[in-house]
Amino acid sequence: MIIDTVKIMLSKRQILMQGRVDANRQEEITSAILGLNALDNRALITMFIDSGGGSPIYGGYLSDIVRTSEAPVHGIVIGLCASAAFDILQSCTRRIAYTHSKLIFHSPRISDFRIMANREKMIAWFDTLRLQSE
Repeated sequence: MIIDTVKIMLSKRQILMQGRVDANRQEEITSAILGLNALDNRALITMFIDSGGGSPIYGGYLSDIVRTSEAPVHGIVIGLCASAAFDILQSCTRRIAYTHSKLIFHSPRISDFRIMANREKMIAWFDTLRLQSE
């Protein structure tokens, strides 16, 4: 028996973002978020994240969709959350990470210069996560 995980999760207003952030993933998740908003724009959407990142372009599109969703989107990291996936997580209304999850972010590149905006805020956020898991 084959289980249609995507269909079951969508019926519970859940989305799995797993694998590389690319055009296909962006299309799938955008469709899911817009569809769930059309059904009920107030009920919570939960997005489970396990991704090493990918395209900053498609990651940016997804960040915008998550941020502008009328329904709140909570992000739960269940494994790896790096690079573009981390940006998407930051757009969620609420962010949670399992104890053994890995969160990896890097400074954005503008031309050949690297910048780290709000570095102190990020450090404080990670300290808060660490303290909550203890």
